[in-house]
Amino acid sequence: PSWLTREMPASEGPPSILATTGTYALGGSMVGVAVGAFEGAWREPIQPSPMRAVARMCAGHAGQLAAIAAIFGGTEATIANMRGEHVTNSMIAGCVAGSLPGLRQNSPQLAAGGCGFFALIQGLGVMGRWDELDH
Repeated sequence: PSWLTREMPASEGPPSILATTGTYALGGSMVGVAVGAFEGAWREPIQPSPMRAVARMCAGHAGQLAAIAAIFGGTEATIANMRGEHVTNSMIAGCVAGSLPGLRQNSPQLAAGGCGFFALIQGLGVMGRWDELDH
C-alpha cells in the first residue's frame, strides 16, 4: 500500500536512543504500578500480608510494562536514526516489543501473536493521524 512508503514530517533531528528508551521505560513502569494497584484492589486479599501482595503485583507489572515500553522506544528511536522518520517505524517497534511477552514464556506462537497485535495497534494509530502526516 502507498501509505507504507510515505515519510513522516521532518522533526528537529534524530531522537536520542537512550533518552527515548528511558522515557518510555519510566512511562511503562508508572502504568504498571497503576495496573498492579488496580489489580490488587479488585482481588481477594492475600493473607497474611495483603499490602505486600499488592506491592508485588505493582512491582511485577511495572517491570514487565517498563521492559516492553523501553524496547518499543529504543527500537523506534534506533530505526529512526538508521533510516529517518517514517510511518512504519512505530509498527516495526510495536512488533519487536509485542513479541517480548511470548519470548519470555518461550512461546513462538505467543511472540508472533504479540508482534502482529502490537504492529496492528501501531498501524491503526498511524492511520488515525493520517491527516497530520505529510502525504
